[in-house]
Amino acid sequence: MTTHYNLFRRVSQPRICCAVPQTEPLPLFLSGRAWVYGGVADEKDLLNSGIREDIPDWSSHRYGFYLFHDRGHEGHVRSR
Repeated sequence: MTTHYNLFRRVSQPRICCAVPQTEPLPLFLSGRAWVYGGVADEKDLLNSGIREDIPDWSSHRYGFYLFHDRGHEGHVRSR
């Protein structure tokens, strides 16, 4: 089963992203104007952005979210 993530981008630095599994509550730091919703991403989308394969699973299970730097071009992680 594929995990789907709600994706948020930092307004002042759009390559800084936060992926939150749809089964998890949103972290409080995402409220306010510093982050903007970027759509839904799946595991394949995150891997295509240049992250290590084991990091999202470990991080989201431990913390409930995953912060990363999108190493692809602006908006590389597709939105649905």
